[in-house]
Amino acid sequence: MKRMLYPLVLLALLSSAAASAASDPLFYCTTNEGKKLQVLEDGEYMIYQYGSDLRKPELELRRHRSKVAVKNTLQPGPILTRSFAFANGSYRYAVEIHAIRIPFEHDHEEGGVEVYAGTVELGGPRCVEDLRQRLLVIERLPVIEFPMIN
Repeated sequence: MKRMLYPLVLLALLSSAAASAASDPLFYCTTNEGKKLQVLEDGEYMIYQYGSDLRKPELELRRHRSKVAVKNTLQPGPILTRSFAFANGSYRYAVEIHAIRIPFEHDHEEGGVEVYAGTVELGGPRCVEDLRQRLLVIERLPVIEFPMIN
């Protein structure tokens, strides 16, 4: 009986850990369009979700970590921008977080998504409330570049 119990307990623990990783967002906010924007990680995959109800998102993109383009940019201010681009055919959805660090004033973060058709920027929704992010501290993601903008 104990031999059967151990595999079941192990399976339950592994399932719970996987569900927990996928349910704790790397990025989440409500946009200026009143919709939710979320990025999750599930093992070696990252998941982009957008829509009014994230249980049934209008757009969901699941990509292997190696297929999510990561870009860091240090801007004057100082502002660190980190973006994660999810390709979808000829479109690209770049989730961006801007960490604004102004000494003796106020640190804050802004975010949203920029949509591109090829190389043409189409704009995209901005985060207006409930911004929560862990994108600045994700491990095991290769960084494409870290340019300095003057």
